[in-house]
Amino acid sequence: MAFPDVPADHWAYEAVNRLNLAGVISGYPDGEFKGNNPVTRYEVAAMLDRFWQALIIQHGFQSGKSDSADDTLVGSAEWNAEHPVMLRGN
Repeated sequence: MAFPDVPADHWAYEAVNRLNLAGVISGYPDGEFKGNNPVTRYEVAAMLDRFWQALIIQHGFQSGKSDSADDTLVGSAEWNAEHPVMLRGN
């Protein structure tokens, strides 16, 4: 679904539509994206969670230890220690 307020010639058109199709972002109840609106930390958290879930589903990432050398340990304590992510408020 394309958003009526994101024209096809907008620099972020493809990214917005890809993320929408993947279920990472969604529009407002009126069907618009409203890309110039500010984003709250709650909205960022929800988008990151949906992105993470899409990665897990699409690529089969697993959390925790595994007996298989082919499994990715994303989300395990070991992986998180090597790949820290920090979100800070002002």
